[in-house]
Amino acid sequence: MTDIYSFILNCKIVLLNFKFAMVAFMLFSDTEVTELPLLLSAPRFETYLIATNGKRSNALELYEWNLKISSAFLIPLHLCEIVIRNAVSESIAGIYGENWHINNAFLRSLPDPKKHYNAKRDLQGNQRLPSVGKVIAELKPIFWQQMFTSRHDPVIWNSCLRTAFPNLDENISVQLHRSRIYEDLGIIRNLRNRIAHHEPIFSRDLQNDLGKIAGLVHLRNINATVWLNRLENITNLTSIKPM
Repeated sequence: MTDIYSFILNCKIVLLNFKFAMVAFMLFSDTEVTELPLLLSAPRFETYLIATNGKRSNALELYEWNLKISSAFLIPLHLCEIVIRNAVSESIAGIYGENWHINNAFLRSLPDPKKHYNAKRDLQGNQRLPSVGKVIAELKPIFWQQMFTSRHDPVIWNSCLRTAFPNLDENISVQLHRSRIYEDLGIIRNLRNRIAHHEPIFSRDLQNDLGKIAGLVHLRNINATVWLNRLENITNLTSIKPM
């Protein structure tokens, strides 16, 4: 009897996925197949043509799926970015005070490279804003990632990391946890940038990307992870990827 119930349940799941797929991806007309790729530009559409063996209608379906999955990632990315930057801000404030953005000691602790991204200049460029909340919102995502480099261990993370992220494994060192957070933020930031620049993400391991995002949120708060899992539609979309 249990096997029968399992079979019926599996049939229902397959049917729901089929219905979802039919709703999510409508057939393109001959006119659309001709005109839409021209609007997207040949180099951009070429990536999708290659992935679908030159079949234009299939390439359009894949492009549409890429649009949908990119859009679906905005909610998890939003929650992750807000959670992480607020956790970092609270940790900095615990050492340098609530107005850490104008604290000279904190400013001196930031890297000041002549090439590439400069966290110190990024912060200085936003110090004119009226509140630390406004500054937090304007700092680039890479600022928050770079806060998880080893240079900040002695003053901030050795004493603050487990407070900021109470669900860290107690059997793993602060340094290793901090390093893993840095690495995961790099992967997430790369995904975010590709989505922001309308680049294809269909060839990525998107379930792994979602896992990285949810994992970081989980380190901060379990209920926030439950909320994220309730809101995300990535799992459904990956199950009906058109290739």
